[in-house]
Amino acid sequence: MFFDAASGQEWRSFDYRGQAALGLTPDGRTLVIDGHVWDVATGLEHLRLQSAKPQAVAFTPDGRTLLGLCEGEKGVLELRAWEADGPDAASP
Repeated sequence: MFFDAASGQEWRSFDYRGQAALGLTPDGRTLVIDGHVWDVATGLEHLRLQSAKPQAVAFTPDGRTLLGLCEGEKGVLELRAWEADGPDAASP
């Protein structure tokens, strides 16, 4: 949930259940929840990561690359990266 700092009122919420890998771009405009990429201002889903559901995520300081810790072959964790306009994303 996002709250208005001045009023304390809820401003936006996103639907997810249980534990989730959450990431927010440094400018606060884009949110990732379990591989779903959302526009914070509109509440609309931009895209879904197709190859894996990350267990942990983080954005680079410029906000253009998303890093995710994903379960690979035989349960081995691996680090993956997605570019802002890369081929591994699809519209919702």
